[in-house]
Amino acid sequence: MFETEEQFSRFSDLPANSELFDQLNMDVVEECLCVFSSSFPKQFIHIMNPDYKVAEYRFEVFRDLYKESAWKYAEELCNHITSLHSKAEALNNMPDSTQKKIANVHVAAQYFTLLEQICSFASSCHFYGLHRILDVFQPYLQNMKIANEKSAVFKTENFLNSFLRISIKIDRIRKKITFVEPECETFTVLQTLDNLCQRLTGVPVLQPFSIVDANSPTILEKISIDYILEKNECLANAIKETPDVDINWEQLILFQTQISFYVAFIKLAEQLEKKGLPFCFAGFDETCRFCAHGIYDLSLSIHRMEDVDFCQTQNDIDLDNNTLGFILTGANQGGKTTFLRAAGVAVYLSMCGCPAPAKSIILRPYRAIVALFGGEEDRKNESSRFELEVKKYCFHRDNLVDSTFVLLNEFFTGTNRIEEVNILGQCLIELINKHVTFGCVTHFQEVCEILGDSVNSRIQYLRAEHPTVVNGKKRYIIEKGFPDGRAYSENIVRNLGMTYDSLLRQFEERGICGV
Repeated sequence: MFETEEQFSRFSDLPANSELFDQLNMDVVEECLCVFSSSFPKQFIHIMNPDYKVAEYRFEVFRDLYKESAWKYAEELCNHITSLHSKAEALNNMPDSTQKKIANVHVAAQYFTLLEQICSFASSCHFYGLHRILDVFQPYLQNMKIANEKSAVFKTENFLNSFLRISIKIDRIRKKITFVEPECETFTVLQTLDNLCQRLTGVPVLQPFSIVDANSPTILEKISIDYILEKNECLANAIKETPDVDINWEQLILFQTQISFYVAFIKLAEQLEKKGLPFCFAGFDETCRFCAHGIYDLSLSIHRMEDVDFCQTQNDIDLDNNTLGFILTGANQGGKTTFLRAAGVAVYLSMCGCPAPAKSIILRPYRAIVALFGGEEDRKNESSRFELEVKKYCFHRDNLVDSTFVLLNEFFTGTNRIEEVNILGQCLIELINKHVTFGCVTHFQEVCEILGDSVNSRIQYLRAEHPTVVNGKKRYIIEKGFPDGRAYSENIVRNLGMTYDSLLRQFEERGICGV
């Protein structure tokens, strides 16, 4: 279809890296997308696409579907496919051969109409990628055998409609069929129906009139159809001679699957934009590592999307080619992990070719994200927390290259503080020497002293200030700045009902210096 075979073949039912998927809370995003589109192919986001050309291709598809709300018509086509599939299933379960034959005419006619609508939709699109849909369906419709089947189906359907133009309402509880048509007296079929009505009910037709069967409501249609076909041999022959059509379900479902991927993301973006949260298409630039404005945690936004007083803090990050990463320190519960996750999701979705939660994003093409989140325990009690963290780092070490984006969240915290700080510092120096882009959240505020000026010049330091309350709502602000030695301890003393300055004064009053 319009996704190339190479793109499509990469996807699987299970996340390629389930740990990364979970740490970025992509399962929350996936669940929401499935709500917006029941046919959403969740396997499409189970792997971060490593080819930025694929991402740029998808951006163009998104832009084309955005134009004049073309995605809404595309969604209607997907709904028609679902409806057609349900009708085809019902047709297969019909026990009466005559009813099944007539139903087959209507299903086949809807199928050919749907194909024509899909081709019309693809022709109206501007991006060449969506024109690939025509390469699938146009040759099929132009095939001589299919064209003859299509002509025969439409001819029979028109013939059927001319005889059965009277609308039929079936009331199975009252066991009747009601025919309602303002001008039914003009139809030649009326006399047939009148005779049928008198035979069944003993009374002539009146408008609106009903055919009532006192025995079984399931055979109402059969009684009326059999009688009409018995009196109209030409119609019966036309139905009998209409060929059975093999519906190309594989291509229809493929179209529905791929369109649903785009439609679900557009609906999610529009829903959050109503809450004042932006989405954007990333730009790729080898000379920029990661520059984003207005990024926010998508999973958190989804969780609170229905809240009336919903408000989400947006932050910025600016890593040029010479700045290899950022180190974020600051107060507990200050939004540090949330910020790190927001950065990871922005890169992940951008590389997947999806709208990303930000006002703007420019990044270099990354081939992988490595998430090293601390605090995990060995459920089998075979390894300590620190040993698990070391093993995880060593597992990924050979893959830490300049096209990798590494996320470290309170990593190397399973031993004593002196060792923890020194090991983290050594790992950060190794990442810088390998020109690996990274984001690091840590409460080790002394790490900047260990790294030294030459290394620090390649790092952007950020600080999570203690959340401020504005109009009764907390704002989690991330600002540029070196660790000030206060944020972590300020949070601790605040829990004791004190302030950092009052604690220092008590130390001074007791003659304790150097705190």
